[in-house]
Amino acid sequence: MARWHCNVGARSHQFDTLAELMAKAAPRRSGDELAGVAAASAEERVAAQFCLADVPLKQYLDEPLVPYETDEVNHGLDQQTCEARAYAVARQFQPLLVNTVAGFIGPEYLYDGKQIIRAALEDHFCGKLLGLHMGVDVCRSSFACVNFVEQCQC
Repeated sequence: MARWHCNVGARSHQFDTLAELMAKAAPRRSGDELAGVAAASAEERVAAQFCLADVPLKQYLDEPLVPYETDEVNHGLDQQTCEARAYAVARQFQPLLVNTVAGFIGPEYLYDGKQIIRAALEDHFCGKLLGLHMGVDVCRSSFACVNFVEQCQC
């Protein structure tokens, strides 16, 4: 039996694990689609988001999506944590300017223009919090879903 379920319109959506629920509630990313964990439709994504809103914080802490012992990729770190640590090291050299490029990695990490803008703002504010002058270049790979208007906003 599914641990979470939600009706959206006439359809009932079911989710068995917290990992499945979080993957299907996440914004659309090509990497998730390639891994086969993305929501099949916008309706399924909304249903997962409704269910996810009811998950208590304690459950996230008690039920890791990937146990640390078997996580061969992150080992408890995310990209923003790594970037913050790199900026902290750079600060020790008292640089005039630290430059970053948001959107360069491509669709595996940043799916569309909004996510590219978010990544640029994360880098900018991380630099501000660490007392660094940040230059932020925004680019995109040809696979990112960015239209002309979004590209101009970047």
